[in-house]
Amino acid sequence: MDIQEQSLSKLTKWENEPAVADLKNDFIAAQSAHNAQRAKIKDWLDILHVEGSHKHKGRKGRSSVQPMLARKQAEWRYSTLSEPFLDNQDMFLVSPRTYKDREAAEQNALVLNYQFSTQIDKVNLIDTLVRTAVNEGTAIARVCWDYEERKVTKEVPVFTYEEATPEEAQIIQQAMEAETQEELDPSILESIKASELNGRFIIALSTGETEKVEEVEVVKNKPNITICDYRNIIIDPTCGSNFDNANFIIHSFEASKSDLKKSGLYKNLDKIVIESETDGIHHPKDGDFRFTDDSRKKLVVYEYWGYWDIDNSGVTVGIVATWVGNVMIRLERNPYPDEELPFVVIPYLPVKDSVYGEPDAALLEDNQKLIGAIKRGMIDSMTRSANGQIGIRKDMLDAVQRRKFENGEDYEFNPQVDPRQGLVEHSYPELPASTYNMLQMLSSEADAITGIQSFTTGINGDALGQTATGVKGVMSAQGKRELNILRRFGS
Repeated sequence: MDIQEQSLSKLTKWENEPAVADLKNDFIAAQSAHNAQRAKIKDWLDILHVEGSHKHKGRKGRSSVQPMLARKQAEWRYSTLSEPFLDNQDMFLVSPRTYKDREAAEQNALVLNYQFSTQIDKVNLIDTLVRTAVNEGTAIARVCWDYEERKVTKEVPVFTYEEATPEEAQIIQQAMEAETQEELDPSILESIKASELNGRFIIALSTGETEKVEEVEVVKNKPNITICDYRNIIIDPTCGSNFDNANFIIHSFEASKSDLKKSGLYKNLDKIVIESETDGIHHPKDGDFRFTDDSRKKLVVYEYWGYWDIDNSGVTVGIVATWVGNVMIRLERNPYPDEELPFVVIPYLPVKDSVYGEPDAALLEDNQKLIGAIKRGMIDSMTRSANGQIGIRKDMLDAVQRRKFENGEDYEFNPQVDPRQGLVEHSYPELPASTYNMLQMLSSEADAITGIQSFTTGINGDALGQTATGVKGVMSAQGKRELNILRRFGS
């Protein structure tokens, strides 16, 4: 690995440029904490979907049903948290700091709301964000700016330039003050550009000829937010509960050589050795389909955002480094003005001294198991009964009368046997009321734990009295809990 790294040219002029091995040290050191959190989230997802160790292993002839209590509670939570963002056309409300910032704040609000309404799939983004946080306890979003440009060749008219007369200057001045300049004559537009460039009024006159000019055309210029897979994000475990204190975050993703070349951000791509599409650490996307050609074959790319002492001054600065295998393909200063890590970590239910949160499933594990056990007992009691079967005493009917009885015809029975005693019609056993009371108690307790009011049962105002004040108290407590979660989503 060292020989391979030394054979590559340096990507920067830094005095203390980190090597791939240096950055991998952070990656390896954080694996223990990352794997522990990953195991927790996997356990919570197993509770939600009733899989793995939380799937009941039934016996032959017995019920194996397991109600999805956590999933039911989550389904009620999704829309409650999504609609406040999707119900309003404007997602962002930008407030000015001073009276001088009012116009800038209004303009920024218009731009942000336009971008999130037209250039970003807002519904999919919010739904994915909410469901990830509710299911996994933590939502990690990567924020970035998508900018793409291309060179195009256009034929443009050729102009000559002269000093504008007072009448021409007045026309140019009126054109400059127009609200829109898209429908103006090309010569007037060129006159405006020339006048602004020279600081005085210049008139552009078309010669009738054209020339080919290579121009840069912006293809994409918009913000982008990606909800990351928790399995492919490693956060500095020393940051505690404040993500702003994190010294690094490592994000792994899949990309082809073609994707990396198109971005224009990466170097040393010819040094990458494509051996396998996975390295056993990164969790690939689902599906067995794989490209076979080198241009489209997916590579595991590791992106390191953090802080490094690049000049041996003892003071760290923000950097971004990207590598594939043991080849560094990007290394530069953090391109964002604030040099902060371009990630947002949203805990669903905050946990002390942890940047991660907990989902409702962590609180509902016992209730889900108990409800499942009771329902399985109820089902076994009913299905193991001989419901619908009829028992007949042997000496009550002879063969002929038995055939008439089975055919639904009138029959004769032996006088020594009372048919009320010789005929038994089986039915489902009457379940004790305690089973229903227990189910109701566990369901109500689950609603109280999560603060979710179910459609037909759950928390209500009866505990506070059947009055408007009691109902208001319940709804107020429920609303405050949801508002508390929404504040973490919107911050």
